[in-house]
Amino acid sequence: MSSYRTGEFQVGVFPDAFAYTHYFTALVTPHRKRRVTERNWEGFFTAASKLLYHDHRDFNELVELTAWLFEDCGGAFPFLPEDHPDRKVTRVAQIRWFYDTALSYMKGGTTRSYVAKVRYDRPLANAAAEQKIQDLVDAYGRWQNHEPDEFLRNNWAKTLRIMHGHDRHSLADIAEVVTAMPALGEYEDLRRYRHVFALRQEFTWLLELARALEGQYPTTQQILVSDASPMRSAP
Repeated sequence: MSSYRTGEFQVGVFPDAFAYTHYFTALVTPHRKRRVTERNWEGFFTAASKLLYHDHRDFNELVELTAWLFEDCGGAFPFLPEDHPDRKVTRVAQIRWFYDTALSYMKGGTTRSYVAKVRYDRPLANAAAEQKIQDLVDAYGRWQNHEPDEFLRNNWAKTLRIMHGHDRHSLADIAEVVTAMPALGEYEDLRRYRHVFALRQEFTWLLELARALEGQYPTTQQILVSDASPMRSAP
């Protein structure tokens, strides 16, 4: 890391911050999509200096906490929801922001096996993903020729968020099944799918069936999505 302009940071005055920045950079690099730039490194050093000399964090404790985050937690804060923008650790500043909470989790032995409680009855923090959820609610009502009331919409949306966030089904896969529902009626009694909950229970089977029938029903873009809809960019 000798290419960075370490002299500007008065390395002799802040040796621990300098050493920690090198340590953090070595751990975070494999988890980043882009290389660590000089500007990134300067930001790491500044945050490390604040942790050690402004917040008076113990150097050895900071190193131990950082190792725990990357080696035991996969480079993520286990107490933040998966759609939280700061869940993945990419900057030293994040460790400073969540230091006390992360430390308490480390001392309590809680790692990435812990799943933070997510309020699926609330809209997703990601506005684009939430719009896709609402598009799916609309589409689910259309194939049933039924306009759901507010109570039913909320319940359907909650179940779809659970399918996406907890069950780890992509929104594109969910859309594929919803799109195929009219065609699936030739092989399945669809009356039991009046509620999205039943769709969730048998989703894997329905997805396999939908893919087996591919080409026998309109595409997701044709039936579910308009040209301007965010669903066109579903992950």
